[in-house]
Amino acid sequence: MGDKDAQRRAGGWYGRWRVNHTWVSLLVTGAVISVQVARFGTNAQASIPLVPSQSEVLLLAVAVALFGVPHGATDHLVGASIFQKAFQSLWLPVFVVVYLALMALVVLCWSVAPSFSLAAFLLMSVAHWGLGDVEEDLSPSVMFWLEVAVRGGVAIV
Repeated sequence: MGDKDAQRRAGGWYGRWRVNHTWVSLLVTGAVISVQVARFGTNAQASIPLVPSQSEVLLLAVAVALFGVPHGATDHLVGASIFQKAFQSLWLPVFVVVYLALMALVVLCWSVAPSFSLAAFLLMSVAHWGLGDVEEDLSPSVMFWLEVAVRGGVAIV
């Protein structure tokens, strides 16, 4: 691990690989989005059926099971780092109440303003997945945020 950290700071092969990987990922993400725009045009909603097909529902279920559930299973660890110091032995019930309240708020927002909620959810998801996957000391600030957008966007696209 120490060797890898030294290579990153020195701009060794690992740092160059990560920067190149970011650019390749950005190009691939752009290509996927371009194909979708070419396929559906700018009015994608007119081309998307109101009821998803069985294969889309199955794909969504598999993606949630493989990525979403394991990812969310660690939320309490983040909650511990936030709530444990302030609430000591009561941190877990406090975390659960706050977590459930935030879930209810999301459902409420989704029912009141679905388009805005979807856009906000997707942007937050890109930031969440991207920030969780990028090492801040690796790249200059512009490259860091580009990598956050690309890595988070790939998980969402």
